[in-house]
Amino acid sequence: MTDIANSIGISKPALYWHFKNKDELFLEVVNYVRAEYLEKLVEISKQESMNAYEKLLQIIGFSYQKTFDDLNICVLPMKMLVEFSNKNDDFGAILRDFYADGIESIKRVLDEGVLAKIFKSNIDTWSFAMCLAGSMDGVLHQCILHKRCNTLEECNEQLFFKSIIESILMNEGRGKDEQ
Repeated sequence: MTDIANSIGISKPALYWHFKNKDELFLEVVNYVRAEYLEKLVEISKQESMNAYEKLLQIIGFSYQKTFDDLNICVLPMKMLVEFSNKNDDFGAILRDFYADGIESIKRVLDEGVLAKIFKSNIDTWSFAMCLAGSMDGVLHQCILHKRCNTLEECNEQLFFKSIIESILMNEGRGKDEQ
């Protein structure tokens, strides 16, 4: 808490006036990141100028751009999952909510695509959304580990998410312009 207070230019007692302990401060940071991230996912999902395929690509692009913009904040949920989810019920609940809300946002776009006959009707949209979210976390982890994908362009060129999404298109391999 001393380091935090010093870095933001306030006294330690002033910091404790706002937050009782490190856990409370940490929870507030995670809630802020969650709200900001989910707000953008909702914004993308409501874009009327894009179809569901384009929205999914935008969601993935946004997720990776956010990562490149602030790596430390974006890996926070993964760090929390490893370090705190079994030790602190509040952290576990926030993590579950964070991922559940993100998966639900992706699922809504998938459902939209199924209804619009862009995506195959036989996909389990919740499972696909969960796998997509898990894959995004896993690929992010690997990019960090192997120092790959230093820019969003490199990431888009090297990753397979477009292929994964194309696998559920009604007319496989076709984007919006070809359907």
